[in-house]
Amino acid sequence: MDLRSWVSDNVMKLLGMSERIFVDYIIAEAQSCNTRESLREKLTELPQTAEAQRFIDNLFDRVPRKKSQKDETYLKRKREEQEAKEALAKSKSYKLILDDFSVEEPYSKKSKKSKKDKSLRKKEKLDTWESDQDDRKSKSSSSKEKSKYSESEDEYEKEEKEKIKDLKERDEFAKRLRQKDKEKTKNLVEDRSSKAESETAKRRNLADDAEARKKVL
Repeated sequence: MDLRSWVSDNVMKLLGMSERIFVDYIIAEAQSCNTRESLREKLTELPQTAEAQRFIDNLFDRVPRKKSQKDETYLKRKREEQEAKEALAKSKSYKLILDDFSVEEPYSKKSKKSKKDKSLRKKEKLDTWESDQDDRKSKSSSSKEKSKYSESEDEYEKEEKEKIKDLKERDEFAKRLRQKDKEKTKNLVEDRSSKAESETAKRRNLADDAEARKKVL
């Protein structure tokens, strides 16, 4: 396995990710160091574990040494190393954040308080919801009672109006009957009076007419 692939595999094991710029940075640092101790001091971004220390020692043995140079190529490489170092530091912070999310938090007073607060907030929401439901039921019941009372009142008024109307119609009907009876009685009296007058006139005529009396006799 070539050096770059070997470094890439080990960085993946230690950091959980491996990019070209990280690999180049580590190889460059290893090439510029003359001792294992100096390389450890340079690669402080790696975890402080036995596995990481073994990787640094093996890396120091694998990488060929280079003498420091003052030319433009050396300066360019140093800039790249610095950029890679900064990127590696960010990568380390990112890994720590991921580890924090992956590891369950210890049971503590703070977690107890947090759970208690959540439970209280949940209970408050439940109480508020129940209170709202009771208010809605109360309003609904009151509305139904009002509606029922209104319907009953309307029905009573309707019945009263019907009674008044019926009485009025009966009174008017009785009045018309009385008027008809009165007119009939009047007509009957007039008719009888007319007949009586006719009979009286006939008798008078009969009394005055001798011939007529003879015929009757």
